[in-house]
Formats: sequence, C-alpha cells, structure tokens
Amino acid sequence: MADADRWTFGIFSVSTDDIGNNVGVRGDTTAQTVELTMNLQSRKVQTMRRLVLFAVPVIALGAVVGCGNNSANPQSADLTAVHSSGLAAPPTSPTTTAPPKSSPATSVRGNIKKKVGDVAALCADNGCAEFTVTFTLDKLEVDPKCTDKYSRGVKAENGHFVVLSFTVKTTDKFTGDNVYSMLNPYDFSIVGPDGITVQNTSSTGCVAVSELLPSNFSPSSQYVGKVVLDTKHAKGVIVYRPGMIDGGWEWEY
Repeated sequence: MADADRWTFGIFSVSTDDIGNNVGVRGDTTAQTVELTMNLQSRKVQTMRRLVLFAVPVIALGAVVGCGNNSANPQSADLTAVHSSGLAAPPTSPTTTAPPKSSPATSVRGNIKKKVGDVAALCADNGCAEFTVTFTLDKLEVDPKCTDKYSRGVKAENGHFVVLSFTVKTTDKFTGDNVYSMLNPYDFSIVGPDGITVQNTSSTGCVAVSELLPSNFSPSSQYVGKVVLDTKHAKGVIVYRPGMIDGGWEWEY
C-alpha cells in the first residue's frame, strides 16, 4: 500500500437527540442512522479527508457504541465502521471524541444503504472535528409533474423521470479542493429489479434549469436543488458513487 493512494472509510451509526436546524434534515423522528467516513491520502499530498455519512431524524443526536474492522479492495485501506458518542452537527464547528468501531451496514454492492432524510458530510480534517459540506436527500419522486415549460407533455426517454431533491450546506472550511463536482448527475446509476446496473441515467429534462443543483459551491452557503434521472425502472435502487471515492450510497425507491 506504500506505493498506492490510500482511502479509509468509516461508517458512523448515531441515534439523535438535538441538532436543531444545523444540518437541515427533513423526515420523521424515528430514522435510524448510519455514517460513512472516507479518508483520502494522496501520494503527493499528505492530507487525509474523511467522508462521513449519517442518517438522522428531524431532531436529536445521541450516543452509540460498537467495534469492528474490515479489509477493503487492494487500492484502498481498511474499511472500518465507527460509532460516535460525541459527534456534533454541521455547519458550525462540530467536535467529536475518538469513536469506537463497529461493523458497517452495507448493501451487497458495498454501498451504504440510505433513506430519504439521511445526511452525508465531508470532514475537514482527519479526526472529523469539523465538516466542510453536508448533503441531504429530502425527496425522491418518480414521474412527478414536470415544471420545465419545454418539458411539459414530454415523456422520459427511457420511461420514467426520477427527481432527487437535495439540500447542500457548506461550512467556512469548504474549498474547491474539498470536493469536486459534488452530486454530479453522471455519478448516479440505477439498479433495476433484475439486478442490472444502468449507468448514464442523468437527464436535464422535466425540471427548470433554475431548479437544478449548481455545479460549484461557495463556503458558508446553503443550496437547495434537484438531480434528474431517466430510467426504464419505476422501482429500483439509486446508487451515488462519486468518481474519486471508493464507495458510495444507495436509496431504494
């Protein structure tokens, strides 16, 4: 591993107690939580970044415990699940205690299984004491009424439009180096009921351009926008795997 780029993931499972409006989460108050921390160490840049993925309800952040360790693929470091009892909420300057570890809850594809209302966060440092950005899938709609005047009455090329509504929050620690082209529609794919993964599902139809997420983000800012997919499947699994990250998330719909 000395001659290869090194990635480290952690899954944080947290129950919640009181995070107020810090993460902009929407959903019910019974959501269970899972977090993913991905650390990147480049050969040339001796910096580690961690991607934290966690699901939370509308209110609260509590304590959890556990321990475990897993070996990832040859190009990455160990895949480690972690529980945290002191994780604070973004976008301010959250702190965290050294978390114990536990086994990750992943799908057969190796992705973290998520639900609408779950939150993902990119850490600003190795210890994940501060976040750079968080994003929440607020709503998932299949064949909604199209709002783009040029798309009204136009059917999806592959059969169904799937519209994902996100809230994205950046902190003052966010820079262009923290994340590149986050939530790029081309990083999404869909697994059908037949188990076949279909890529190139992105679409610019159905919603107005002004409703889409921007391609660039600024520090200390909040964005609400949509990602549109075009698929033949009215039911399936949506997978988001950013191109430079060895791992991802998925939502069943």
